[in-house]
Amino acid sequence: MRSVNNAVNRLNPVTLAYIYANLLGWQIARGHHFGSSSRVCSCQNSPGATPCPAPGAHPRADPTPLAASEIQRDFTQYPGAVVGNCSLFDAVTMPYNVAMALMVELDRGNPPVPCLVTSQRSATVLVAPSTAVRQQLTALDQRISVLTGPAHWIALPPSPDVRWDTPPWLGSFTAVPLRDGSTLLPALREALNHSTPTPSRASDGTVPGQLLPGGDPADRRGAGGSPIRAASAADRAV
Repeated sequence: MRSVNNAVNRLNPVTLAYIYANLLGWQIARGHHFGSSSRVCSCQNSPGATPCPAPGAHPRADPTPLAASEIQRDFTQYPGAVVGNCSLFDAVTMPYNVAMALMVELDRGNPPVPCLVTSQRSATVLVAPSTAVRQQLTALDQRISVLTGPAHWIALPPSPDVRWDTPPWLGSFTAVPLRDGSTLLPALREALNHSTPTPSRASDGTVPGQLLPGGDPADRRGAGGSPIRAASAADRAV
């Protein structure tokens, strides 16, 4: 599966943006980008900008969806992350190790669940719109977040440090039907039981950094789940 999905993640921004827009029907926009000679995010160009949480791979303040006819021009002439609107899916983000344990369970069923990874620190699974938010998944663990609806956008591959673990289409470029968010519950509870205990909040309401999605957790699939998952997912991915 690794070599197969590496090929997917090596596709250029224009090709992937066309797939998102035309095959999946997602609204796509250009996000922020790195400087031409540095890894400083373009959002830092504004006076008084706050530290960037996802350099080079996050939406602008007011993303403008691109028409299909604009994709070639915009992603060729102007740099920027590829960001997708959450109107046609719910994006459930969690620590990487929790997500990999979750995906081992989910891969035993059909259809496959799209999953994207950010620097092996966090991962996001996509389910049918408005179905994850109704499950109150964030109540299971404060490290889980859910984005849903047209007001929210997420960075998509090939944005910097973002790659598909399981793409939202099959080998024949057939869109994968998104599962209901309720199907995550049993597997997510099991994954959380085998992951880092839920951290306590500090007095200012924040969570200790080492236990956030950026805390570089271990790859659970590499520690036992990987061979099972590779055999099943490789048959379905591009």
